[in-house]
Amino acid sequence: MPGLLIFHPSGHYAYISAIDGYFGNPSTFSQYSVAADGHLSRIPPDLKTTPYAINWMVMHPSGLYLYGLGTLPNQPVPQVKQFYIVPFSIDANGALAQQPAVQLQAEQGYLGQSPDCQRLMVAPSGRFAYVVCYIQSIYPKTAIYQYEIAADGSITPAQPAAADTPQGLEPVVIDPRGTYAYGRGSVFAFDGGSLRQIASWSAPSLANYVIDGSGRYLYAGVGPQLTVYSIGPNGIPVQTSAAAGQPPLDIYSIVTAQ
Repeated sequence: MPGLLIFHPSGHYAYISAIDGYFGNPSTFSQYSVAADGHLSRIPPDLKTTPYAINWMVMHPSGLYLYGLGTLPNQPVPQVKQFYIVPFSIDANGALAQQPAVQLQAEQGYLGQSPDCQRLMVAPSGRFAYVVCYIQSIYPKTAIYQYEIAADGSITPAQPAAADTPQGLEPVVIDPRGTYAYGRGSVFAFDGGSLRQIASWSAPSLANYVIDGSGRYLYAGVGPQLTVYSIGPNGIPVQTSAAAGQPPLDIYSIVTAQ
């Protein structure tokens, strides 16, 4: 069952993962070359991400690495999930090669419930990665786990290993300049590899966010409704008219379909 699609920064390659993990099997990656007219041509063979079921993937800005976030299917206790960051190297022909995975040491929730880790982000500098996990407890919260990325693409926990976040917050996007990150109601600045909250903003609840390539506009989608924000020099989103920052159709589709 195809579930995730990501393009190489060069625009020459694309990768699709089949989320077989929901049925107790590892995910499979299919690799494609992208022609000048946009048509895809498969690059055999498919790659089994043994033994991981990938539920999110992100490309390193250099195009040399791809990272998946996933779990181990078929665990003895299904409700206790173990999450892993699974790195892949990318050769000159666009082919993937799986590298050793790193287990996420995430906090457990109420009565030992597993965290729900659904988002992996790489800072535009390529030096840091962040995993966003929702921790179910008496007072639910969101945790951001921070990692350093070495020149060879390998990942190790940063210090501190987790960023402080307000209770219940769910950070979701990093701006393309690598200066700010945005969550539901909070703006973060990058302080080295760590995130530091600097301001609040009037964010719609239960929204999905996308920032355009220039870093000037943030789009918040709730169902079919789209709200447009301009991002000023201080990084704080301010609601604006749709005409001022009307997103292309593909951005609108991405925001409202998530």
